[in-house]
Amino acid sequence: MEKILSGLLIFYCSFIFALEKEEPIKFSCSTPVLIKPIITHIRNSNKIKNNDLIAPKQCPTQKFLFNISRFIPDKTDTQYDKFFQIYYCEPRMEFRLFIKNNIVMKIEQINSNKTTTIYCQTIRNKINNINFKNQLYEKISKEILDKIYAAEPVFLRLNEGSNTAEISLTVDRDVDIGIIRFAQTNFEYRFCHYKGQLENAAFLINTPSRKNIVFSITLTKDIITFANIYDNNIKNGFDCSFYRNNGLKFYLPMKNGLFNNVFIWSENGIKQSIYPFNIWEKEGRPMSYMERK
Repeated sequence: MEKILSGLLIFYCSFIFALEKEEPIKFSCSTPVLIKPIITHIRNSNKIKNNDLIAPKQCPTQKFLFNISRFIPDKTDTQYDKFFQIYYCEPRMEFRLFIKNNIVMKIEQINSNKTTTIYCQTIRNKINNINFKNQLYEKISKEILDKIYAAEPVFLRLNEGSNTAEISLTVDRDVDIGIIRFAQTNFEYRFCHYKGQLENAAFLINTPSRKNIVFSITLTKDIITFANIYDNNIKNGFDCSFYRNNGLKFYLPMKNGLFNNVFIWSENGIKQSIYPFNIWEKEGRPMSYMERK
């Protein structure tokens, strides 16, 4: 009888432990999730541990191959509208991306041993829960956040099929700073991660004369302290920053190559300043609300 009870107890504990392991991991930006295995592979191949560096280490540039394709979801996944999978040749791994309104909402990471790790998006709930008395301010804040997080997944800018990339990585304890160049395109992605979390990233398009930054994001504790999005010709787009409650702090739009008025809000959107671009430049390009005389 004791053996039976012991066996049941072991089974129960194993079952509970398995459930705990399967708890989804939260994320807001998808690219750090997708490139983490590459970074881990480079760290391991260079025998790097977080506590054994006395100076930043520049790792040899490594090439990695991957394939992007669509996949047919289960019938239960009706809440999403796009489905992409990314397969790495080395390290062998597959990611399945579940997308809604251009934002990656869920990621399934299928490892070489067939175990699966689930990642769930948090930013959608944060955007939905934004609530300000100024309804127009609330609407604009939500729309700009939607655009930023839809622009963030760098892999979704690539063509379907086989792709090749090279990554140059510098490691300094818990910090990973890297540049990824995609061979079939003139795209370049630069990033800085701290403990696997995105702090800075920029997506560039290389032209014969210069590098155009078409997307960048800077995060502080998951709050966007600065971001911008532009088209490939840098003719249309915007710069912006946010308060800790995800309300817009600063917004500078461009249309047809010309900057429009600059909008700056106090916290909660209670007060607003609107500067013509030339006046804003003359006043030192302020990005925080100040009472104007």
